[in-house]
Amino acid sequence: MIVGVIAAAILYPVFGLAGVLTIFAVSVLLDVDHYLIYIYRYRDFDLKRAYNFFRQVEDGGEFYPALHMVEIAVLGAFISNQYPVLLPFVIGQALHIAQDWFEDMFLRTTRRNFFGVKLLYE
Repeated sequence: MIVGVIAAAILYPVFGLAGVLTIFAVSVLLDVDHYLIYIYRYRDFDLKRAYNFFRQVEDGGEFYPALHMVEIAVLGAFISNQYPVLLPFVIGQALHIAQDWFEDMFLRTTRRNFFGVKLLYE
């Protein structure tokens, strides 16, 4: 959340209040795909158990959260070129993916999949 607030403050002059609120919301709420994976795999809607499950997973290599995939962000970037109103969503998504990547690379808490193309080779 802290990174989202900082990014929103920096981008406020460019995107205004609505844009930075969108960037912040997307950068925080993008993890909804983790919850959907949990529901699909365990047929359990308990948000607290889903949260605890993903906090304890050390190897995220078996999970493919769609909204965290670089390909989806790149596709969003191309689409936002045609529809600029989508740009704050793409920035929020990229910000979230960058935070997760930083966590994986430097804190070594999980080994997440950031590329959906890996599905083709499994």
